[in-house]
Amino acid sequence: MVHDISSRTISRSSFGEVRDDMPVFQDAIKRVIGLSSGFNVPDLFPRLREVLGEASGMKRKLREIHRTFDRILVDIIEKRRRERAAMVAAGKEVVDENVVDVMLTLQQQDDNAWGFPVTDNTIKAVVLDMFAGGTGTSGSSTEWAMSEIVRNPRVMRKLQDEIRSAFRGKETITETDLRNSDLKYLKLVMKEAIRLHPAAPLLVPRESIATAELGGYVVPGGSRIVVNAWAISRDPRYWKDPEEFRPERFAEDGAPDFHGLHFEFTPFGAGRRMCPGYNYGLAGMQLALLQLMYHFDWRLPPGVDEVDMEEAMGLGVRRKNPLMLCATPYVPAPAVSAG
Repeated sequence: MVHDISSRTISRSSFGEVRDDMPVFQDAIKRVIGLSSGFNVPDLFPRLREVLGEASGMKRKLREIHRTFDRILVDIIEKRRRERAAMVAAGKEVVDENVVDVMLTLQQQDDNAWGFPVTDNTIKAVVLDMFAGGTGTSGSSTEWAMSEIVRNPRVMRKLQDEIRSAFRGKETITETDLRNSDLKYLKLVMKEAIRLHPAAPLLVPRESIATAELGGYVVPGGSRIVVNAWAISRDPRYWKDPEEFRPERFAEDGAPDFHGLHFEFTPFGAGRRMCPGYNYGLAGMQLALLQLMYHFDWRLPPGVDEVDMEEAMGLGVRRKNPLMLCATPYVPAPAVSAG
């Protein structure tokens, strides 16, 4: 359910709709992550990479996934292109409503304005980066946040009080409502959940373009660099009681943020190569938590005393087992009219 909420939110902002083939698209993303996380025989024998890649079936699987991505993305782009052309033919103003719209508008501009042509392949790459990065971050992080919230009843009560006070009497909460609100504690909870459970614990591998010395260590040019963001986010040198889930730590003076300026907290990387979809992921996570905390009260199933916090192996820190909770619908009290 958590992943479905996140996917729908990001689909609307990326494509302008929730498509029927989104489960297929999401499954392809999961397969890519699985292949990237697993053992790859050609890595042991670089000289035989081409032969072993075919023999192991890795290349065949990747080609199948690529065809799936390409088929869906081509349909998304062409459908939106036809809709925009119909609006022009009807004399209506074409408004950029989502990422595909923005990229199609850029495609119509002079190539010299950007220094490179914005082709359909460019649009596919951007949309795939935004959607894959956003859904992966949002779904996994939301599930971990719910795990921590249920483990900490004090946090859940405080969060629900903030949300239910802000939207008192509303039967449904929209994205517009969220944009017009100022839910400070919700943002603190999100940061703390991401600190303890970064979606990409080792970030994305980088390569040093030149030899450099860092902290007394010489890093040769051409080295592949892996940053253990998970360990840094739990390092007691930078965090007081690092294993404790305490959202209030991010309300303290000098608390770090995750926009790449504080290197003790870089769950999305830093600099120009930060995760391109992290804003989409955070928006999806925020809306999902808002809906879950507003509309339901949560508890562990009968006979279960603790939340299972075991992590799955892989490039992303996902829960090994699905989060199972009991939900009780919350009926909001009617709004109190002024006067």
